[in-house]
Amino acid sequence: MSKIINTSDRPQPLTDLLSVPLAAVTSANGEMAKTQLDFLLTTCFTKNAGVYESNNIEQSSSNTFNCSYLTH
Repeated sequence: MSKIINTSDRPQPLTDLLSVPLAAVTSANGEMAKTQLDFLLTTCFTKNAGVYESNNIEQSSSNTFNCSYLTH
């Protein structure tokens, strides 16, 4: 059952007031995820014969960092 909420132009069903912004946010979230995936695949992986292989990144640092707390 939809309730009517008066707006300055015309009344709109409450379900439209809630579902339209939610659908827009969901769509934007999907587009953002696709963009992030495309970025990762193009910068961190190489596609060879239909298979993605990770690119190795070589780093050097004069500072030492103990990552042992990450394994607990």
